[in-house]
Amino acid sequence: MDEYAQFQEMQQLLGSDPLHRRIVDVFRRQSGAANGWSIAKTLDEDPAKVRDALFKLRGGGLIDSESGSGLDGYYFLTRLAYRIMAPAS
Repeated sequence: MDEYAQFQEMQQLLGSDPLHRRIVDVFRRQSGAANGWSIAKTLDEDPAKVRDALFKLRGGGLIDSESGSGLDGYYFLTRLAYRIMAPAS
């Protein structure tokens, strides 16, 4: 998938899925990085749903992790995520 198609797909996901949008909002409030377990606790959400959403966000290129995966991972927002969140000019 090219970068523009990935951008559109992830922008559409955040616009249509409240859980994914709420997870990205947690990252924004926590300076762009967060642990999977802390996200589930912050959102008071089912950990399995958060794990699946993190997997989808990572697969779509919005987040990445250098340490772990699933709820044990420590994730950060990617350049693509910041581009999607930037106000239109």
